[in-house]
Amino acid sequence: GLGGGGGRGGQNNSASAAAFKDPYIEMFLDRLEQVLTMRETSDELTRLLDPSEAESLGLDKAFAPFKRLRALAVSDFANARWAGAKGEYEKRMGPVEARVTAKLKEVFGSSILPNLISAVSG
Repeated sequence: GLGGGGGRGGQNNSASAAAFKDPYIEMFLDRLEQVLTMRETSDELTRLLDPSEAESLGLDKAFAPFKRLRALAVSDFANARWAGAKGEYEKRMGPVEARVTAKLKEVFGSSILPNLISAVSG
């Protein structure tokens, strides 16, 4: 019946529903997570660069490889295109990540670390 919890053959439908996993839904959720992670990473790196650095490193063009595809479409064909675009994105982000790493090393080496050593030894 509708409210009785019994299904075909007297089995509980909720158990079989919980075991069912649609591979396309799983791929979609994974893709959504990848998009979110890339956006968050880009936003965080943007905050660590001044506008002229971001422009000279091409940060504004990092997502260009994705403009030609539907980012949330999942299929064998779409996944291959996504992988290519993601590889190009990662290549474009390499110099940005390297610059942010260098800036963080400068900050830690020139101000934070000496101040910390001074505070601990003083």
